[in-house]
Amino acid sequence: MTTDTIIITGNVASVPNHYTSRDGVAITRFRLASNLGYFDKKLNKWVETETNFYSVSTYRKLALNAYASLNSGDAVVLSGRLHIRPWQTADKAGTNVDIDVDWMGHDLTLGTARWTRLSAVAANDVGAAAGEPVAPAHVWSEAAAPTDPDQGQFGAAGNAQADFDGAESEPGVRVDDGASVPF
Repeated sequence: MTTDTIIITGNVASVPNHYTSRDGVAITRFRLASNLGYFDKKLNKWVETETNFYSVSTYRKLALNAYASLNSGDAVVLSGRLHIRPWQTADKAGTNVDIDVDWMGHDLTLGTARWTRLSAVAANDVGAAAGEPVAPAHVWSEAAAPTDPDQGQFGAAGNAQADFDGAESEPGVRVDDGASVPF
């Protein structure tokens, strides 16, 4: 079976949604907006024509790092497997365009970023083993650091909350909607 691989630039169009599957796999999902356009020589500027939206999924360590690093509006570049799936209900029909990401990063043509390598200790942290996001130490300020040790690095997570696209999560799946994250 062959799959289509895509490399795309765009902006994170939703708050990244992190949860852990029943099998313990960390998953972070978000919407990506990619603007199409062309350079108009007469106007001497770029003209945007339309925006494409993609549902993006990251898994395992990439999911943990994406959740700790991305914010809505961030410019990113990513590569992954493209999945196009038509859907239909009694009232309407549409097409889902999904990308399962292999690698990604911030688009440095549009801004700057500070990269931090996770130490072996942080990568093997108990929270990471349980599928919880591991944020680099510089992310926390004195005022933003969690004070309750029972809440872990990102505070208490909710249960069975709506997924980023409004669909219900699987029963028993922990979902962290990012509300308690200080970045």
